[in-house]
Amino acid sequence: MIIQAEKLTKKFGGLTAVNQVDFSLAAGEFKSIIGPNGAGKTTLFNLIAGAESPDGGRILFQGEEITSLPQERIVRKGIVKTYQTSQFFPSLSVLQNLSIAAQPPGSWRLLWTGKGFAQKTLTQANTVLKQVGLENAADSPAEALSHGERRYLDLGLALATQPKVLLLDEPTAGMSPAETRQAARLIKHLAQEFSLSVILVEHDMDVVMEVSDRVLVMNEGRIFAEGSQQEIRRNSDVQRIYLGKGRAAC
Repeated sequence: MIIQAEKLTKKFGGLTAVNQVDFSLAAGEFKSIIGPNGAGKTTLFNLIAGAESPDGGRILFQGEEITSLPQERIVRKGIVKTYQTSQFFPSLSVLQNLSIAAQPPGSWRLLWTGKGFAQKTLTQANTVLKQVGLENAADSPAEALSHGERRYLDLGLALATQPKVLLLDEPTAGMSPAETRQAARLIKHLAQEFSLSVILVEHDMDVVMEVSDRVLVMNEGRIFAEGSQQEIRRNSDVQRIYLGKGRAAC
């Protein structure tokens, strides 16, 4: 397993958002986490990304414990997260944003010394630019992009770091149905092309079922069910939760 979490627990005051959760992700696997609002899926996602620290349990990456590492060190190891809201430098061009993401750790100072980007960095940024379909917007300021294009830039920024594990937090949020279908196909294609391990948190069930190898369902801070797309579709208890009869406590 490339990622393995054991007995993860996270509390916010008297509320247990994640309760003794065991989680694993195989190399090259695409796994989605779903559940009703407040089920604990985003908290679990953030624990794996290093954005939150657990109150109990541990997380292993390629057999090495990373539970207490700061998020920037987790990113350097190859676990990279996208966000629900776009994160970029709005006044810089799309290519400049990707070039910053593609730089090795610590080399960002080149920007401010006037030396510019190394050729290897620019080559990598241009490659990602084409992979996410933004080559025609390379010189445009990021703030001029449409909403859908901004979501592609978010994906490109993550890919530019050459991750081993990609954590996607609602990457199609705010997209039209047509944009959503296109984005889902692109995400699946890139995951397969680069043999990425992917964890997806997504409310759009059509997206989840199109891209996932396995689906994990959370409710009340615990894993409620896990299985293939077909197994989750047929699970009557999962259907009951999504019809509102299951009570989410966090």
